[in-house]
Amino acid sequence: MKLLVLHEAEGKEIAQGIVRNQLKGLKVSSRKINMDGNWAASGPAFDGAITDNARVIAVITGQACESPWFAYFAGLCRGRGQELIAYSGKKTAVPEIFTKTVIPLAGKRGLEKRLPEYIVEWAAGEKTDAAKRELLDRGIPFNEASFCNCVTTKDAGAVNLFLQAGFSVNTRDVLGVPLVCLAARAGDKGLVKILLQAGCDVNALSADRGGSALVDCALGKYCDIAKLLLKAGADVNAKSKDGQSALIISVGLNDEPFVELLLKAGADTDEPDALGASARKYAMLFNKPGITELLKKYDAK
Repeated sequence: MKLLVLHEAEGKEIAQGIVRNQLKGLKVSSRKINMDGNWAASGPAFDGAITDNARVIAVITGQACESPWFAYFAGLCRGRGQELIAYSGKKTAVPEIFTKTVIPLAGKRGLEKRLPEYIVEWAAGEKTDAAKRELLDRGIPFNEASFCNCVTTKDAGAVNLFLQAGFSVNTRDVLGVPLVCLAARAGDKGLVKILLQAGCDVNALSADRGGSALVDCALGKYCDIAKLLLKAGADVNAKSKDGQSALIISVGLNDEPFVELLLKAGADTDEPDALGASARKYAMLFNKPGITELLKKYDAK
């Protein structure tokens, strides 16, 4: 991001102070421009200076708000859809025509408090715009359906761009399936990690199967992904629409590593599903000696 600091001779010291003090520590490059003299002759050069990643602060001294250069830059920023900060030592009346795009800041205290906040806001907006442009350059539509499709097709780069562009990490597809469930069903550990780091609801239930991402992992035998989910606070006893927990599903699939992982996490061995049978009963019913031994081992603990 670049910040243009406009000033007249009287405001030179203030402009230097802004660059030296307020912008210190912020990742912002700056350029001070003295508006005294025949500034109008440099109009085209100024047009080029206000690029998409540039913002403007005008140091107001005297009646600078009534000066042609201020009107010029305020109009230029308005035409580009960018905000212009008008800073003065005291409250300044901004011409009504510019009130929608000019932000008045009065006094050193106001500058120190609000300027860094505006810069953070502008930087976030630039990051969003850059992510959107990159997605469109890649031919990826900028919408929720496309976001979900990128999770399903394991396009981690695009998923990161959607998150940077401000899309919710708890977005659902047209069937009501949360992104974390889509990633779990795809068996993509990296994507699940990205979504967890972005703060997704690890226990969100899908509208189609009614289960959580942990239940989806059990169906896919994705033990490594299940470890991530449990570490992130996944409910080990969450059930699907038919009342089956991840443990019951893993017992049915004879997936001993997954069963042991869930037992270590405190899974309930006697909670029944919609048919009234528990993980323990299924282990006995389908004669799964390895799993029966695991159940006894963790019962003893």
